[in-house]
Amino acid sequence: MLNLRLTQFEVVYILAQILWSIQDIKGLASTTHDLANQMVDQISSELHDYYVNERRMYNYSPRLVKMTKLVEGSRAMVNELQNVTLISQVYNIFDFKADLSELCDPC
Repeated sequence: MLNLRLTQFEVVYILAQILWSIQDIKGLASTTHDLANQMVDQISSELHDYYVNERRMYNYSPRLVKMTKLVEGSRAMVNELQNVTLISQVYNIFDFKADLSELCDPC
């Protein structure tokens, strides 16, 4: 993964994927889910155009798979952080008063 050498466009794509992946958030209106799906479709289409028209890459699927693994890895790290936070609060292991509300669903 270190030699992936992401471009700025690809980093923005990854961040947008993380931002608009809301399927696990409960209590959102269906219109919100529809909007998120539209945004994911749009950024995916823009990434395709970027690869084909600007980078002249016609077989970019291996690169896209690696970027998807980065997104999934970030989700796994957030889940692990939630678990550590919960365990530390339940067993009062250490005083952990970080505000994680922006990073994850209620920890």
